[in-house]
Amino acid sequence: MTAALSLAGAAPSLATSTPSPSIPSRAGSALEGLGRIAEGPRPSAPDFESLVRDAVGEVSSMQDRADVAAQGYVAGDHQDVHGTMIVMQEADISLRLAANVRNRVIEAYREVMRMGA
Repeated sequence: MTAALSLAGAAPSLATSTPSPSIPSRAGSALEGLGRIAEGPRPSAPDFESLVRDAVGEVSSMQDRADVAAQGYVAGDHQDVHGTMIVMQEADISLRLAANVRNRVIEAYREVMRMGA
């Protein structure tokens, strides 16, 4: 005896789903800089070089903050293990994002070069 299952009402609607949580402001600027690279040129937008330079600079500053937080925790300057781990994870995520964007740009460049051949 098996009953037929109806999934018509089981899946939530995309229109009624809750929005995803926003990115914390500390990590947001690096992510926004990398995200703007993929949007394409705008009439008054800064050039590609300055966008990449700003994004890499933000990732670097996040890495520096993570190093300072870790060294401060190890030295006993503060006991906030949660804050230290959050800063370190933000730096790790931003570095991984930058590496993935770099890889995608290189893949796109190689694809364009193959088109010409």
